[in-house]
Amino acid sequence: MNWEAIGAIGEVIGAGAVVLSLLYLATQVRHGARSSEDAAFRDTFSATNAHFASMAEGENAEVIIKGLQDFSSLNSKEKYVFDNLMGALIVYVESTYSANQADFMSDETMENWSFYLRTRLLSYPGWRAWWELSKGIFISPVQDWIDRQIELTDDGQDFYDLRRTG
Repeated sequence: MNWEAIGAIGEVIGAGAVVLSLLYLATQVRHGARSSEDAAFRDTFSATNAHFASMAEGENAEVIIKGLQDFSSLNSKEKYVFDNLMGALIVYVESTYSANQADFMSDETMENWSFYLRTRLLSYPGWRAWWELSKGIFISPVQDWIDRQIELTDDGQDFYDLRRTG
């Protein structure tokens, strides 16, 4: 066997090793991306659940119900509470939206947010009044996304029976 043949065999083996290394690296990158997506979902899910719990606590729930009916009827303290609870909720939506755009969060998760907002908040005049006053603090794509959700909302939707009970 001559040196040229040995060199050619070495080049073939080296090329094969490079291909195997690239395949391994691609697998690791894909696994890392999936892990990042899972972590982003878990973090957002945990924080959102804690926030939902705080929204339902005592006076917070009363403020939300009153604010959904008529934001302008809230006193200063109530407006502060309502604003912070709703603002934090939209920050979670904004975070999910950004993660979705970066492919760290699924489209299904955004569809779930859409359904939640349209059926639980967006049909109420108090929420819409708050949104018009507050939406400027959120990123433009999220403002547009929520405005589209409002357009899709059934104005007659009254999930919490607020219009019947007053």
